[in-house]
Amino acid sequence: MSKVLTLLGAVIMGIGIATGVQLATGQVDVILVQSDYSDALEYSAKLKNEIHVLKKTEDEMLKKLSDYKKESTDSLLVMEDLTEEYSRNEKLLGYEDVRGAGLILTLEDGLPKEGELEGSIDSWLRIIHNEDMLKLINELKLNGAEAISINGQRVTETSEVYCSWAFISINGQKLPAPFVVEAIGDKALLEAYTETEFSQMRIMKNRGIQISLEKMPIIVLEGSVPPIMPEYLQEAE
Repeated sequence: MSKVLTLLGAVIMGIGIATGVQLATGQVDVILVQSDYSDALEYSAKLKNEIHVLKKTEDEMLKKLSDYKKESTDSLLVMEDLTEEYSRNEKLLGYEDVRGAGLILTLEDGLPKEGELEGSIDSWLRIIHNEDMLKLINELKLNGAEAISINGQRVTETSEVYCSWAFISINGQKLPAPFVVEAIGDKALLEAYTETEFSQMRIMKNRGIQISLEKMPIIVLEGSVPPIMPEYLQEAE
């Protein structure tokens, strides 16, 4: 029994001496520091990998955002162009008011000559006829007019122009004389037209039809034509 106790005591003493030596030399602290350092390196590598993944994701998201902004800008530009074109078409089609420099022509049948017989050639010449108004409108368009109205009714591609004695029918409206023709367009071309010797305007004047001319810096033509809604047209396949 005494031998066992002696051996156990020797072992305990040996462990104590070894531990004391490690504490005295600092070997325990060194082992612990190396372990922490290894863990820190592993954690740092893990963080760097996560940062790399996040950076890659950020780049992808920024690219998507840039693409979305570009698409959004392009869409806005397209919408602006379409809106401008729609507005321009509404003005040209007579749906909306327009303004600009132009001419105002006031036309009225000429006064009968002394001794003039009803139905005679003299009577026919001094009266405004369908073809007179149509030729005048066409010549104004050919000489710079972009918008025309007669007695407040805009003349468009679908407008009928029909004269009946002292009345004219335009856009389904029967209008009395005098006929006030307002034209907006190229000022230089329109003014040159009024000086042309063989224009329809000059021919009508020579026939005795009463015409007065005003050159205006600004004319406002009201929109008077309702939007056309086809009922029977279909798209061709």
